[in-house]
Amino acid sequence: MAKRAKQEKKKKDEKGKEIEEGKVFAALSYIPIIGLIFLFAAKENRFTLFHAKQGAILTGFFILGYILTFVIRDAWFLGILILIPTLIGMVMGAIKSLGEEKFKIPLVADLAEKIKV
Repeated sequence: MAKRAKQEKKKKDEKGKEIEEGKVFAALSYIPIIGLIFLFAAKENRFTLFHAKQGAILTGFFILGYILTFVIRDAWFLGILILIPTLIGMVMGAIKSLGEEKFKIPLVADLAEKIKV
């Protein structure tokens, strides 16, 4: 029984160390375009990879919203409707990652789980 408790404590310590090492990179992964770098560079840190996948999906939404708002001027309202929740999700994801939390952003997390790296 004591041996099992030690093994669980060791796993928890390793997981805490992984989160501690990856939380800054996880927060940076919510910056558009820069986050895509962490998607491919942070394969060994699961915490950073989790947030990088969500950041990649949000980057896609950000680019779509930007194009609709500033390039296709007739669709500016639709672009704003995409950009505002995207920016909120990016800020929220960065704050939660710095708080060492694996927060699943609604709708985005489902798409992010489908990304294979």
